[in-house]
Formats: sequence, structure tokens, C-alpha cells
Amino acid sequence: MFGLATGDVLISPRMDSKLRDRSSMYKRRNESPKFRDLLRERCRSRIKASRRALLTEFRQKADNDTLRDVFSNILHEEIKILKEGAPESKEEDNLPEEYPDDEEQWLLTEYEKVLEDEANTLFGEWENEVICPLCEKSALVPTIDDSVACYKCCQRFPDGTSLHGLREVLDRSIETHNTSCTEKCQFALISDNELTGFYQICDSCGLMINLL
Repeated sequence: MFGLATGDVLISPRMDSKLRDRSSMYKRRNESPKFRDLLRERCRSRIKASRRALLTEFRQKADNDTLRDVFSNILHEEIKILKEGAPESKEEDNLPEEYPDDEEQWLLTEYEKVLEDEANTLFGEWENEVICPLCEKSALVPTIDDSVACYKCCQRFPDGTSLHGLREVLDRSIETHNTSCTEKCQFALISDNELTGFYQICDSCGLMINLL
């Protein structure tokens, strides 16, 4: 027996069960993730986690250029992590609770100044990146055999997929879904009969459609 989903897509109970069990299915925001937004948040989190060390270093050297260099290094390290699937930073926050929040905010304000300066040379490149819609932790990269892959979650998209084409598919499908449903949709790579499809799914409105 089949149930009818939005867009006249039929979902069998067997396939529905498979979808719910797929580890590659992740919650999605209501818009396609942007490289610079993810990068900005990663850098802010890293700076907050190491703010005591950063403030100590700044006080010892009392040099704005030194702090800017540190922020710039963090920025470029996080770019490498997102683009190449490099090991993530695991700095722990051992800051005492009584540490003043205004100094943390000062650090983040200084970081935003560095980011604004870097934007002139780097944002153009960032706009061409496509964040993996499955893990949202790394940028997708082209493969040598005419596809794209994510080295962070080790997922490969169907043959013939291009970064430009996937970006357009993501933006268009999310926009279309949001016109009739307010809930978050999901994306998943699903293999069936030796073929892999890239699906958009929404439990709320019953949408299930193969996008690639």
C-alpha cells in the first residue's frame, strides 16, 4: 500500500522505513547554508572557546597587529577545514565563570573587523562554494570522474552532478518547499537497486522527491 505525498510522489512503507533509518539524513534550515555564514559562526565559536588565551597574549604584547594576525590565522585555518575536510579544532573552554563578558564581546568585535577586511579578497571565492547539504560541515569538492563529494561525511553525489547545478537545485527546491510548508525539510542520499538518488524529504507535508 502506498501513501500519497506532496508533488504526487508515492512513498512505500518499506522506503519510508529506510528513510527514517538512514544515517545520512540531516535536519535542514529553511535556506541553503552559505559558506561565509558557516565560516563566521565557526570562527566566533573558536574565539569564544579560546578567549582567555587570546586576551592573555594580547595583554603581553599589547599589539593590535598581533591580535589581527591571530584572527587571520584562525580564519584561514577554518577555511581549510571547511574546504578540505581537515580535522576540526577541539579547543576546550576552561574559562572561569566570573570572567567578564565585555572582554569576550571586545574580542568578537575585533574579529569582525578582521573579517570585514578579509572579505574584500576572500568573499568572492566563498560565494562560489557549496556547503554539503547532508552534514553542513564542509564545502563540497569536484571529483575527477564528473561528480562532487564531501570529505567530511564521506558522501558522494550522483554522477554528473556539478557544484553550480547542485547549488541551483538546492536553492530552487528549498524556495519551492517553503511556499507551501513552514517546517524544515531534509536531504538524503538514498541507494536503491544500485542507483543513488538525492532526495528532498519533509515529514510534515509528506514531500519526497528525487532531485538528482
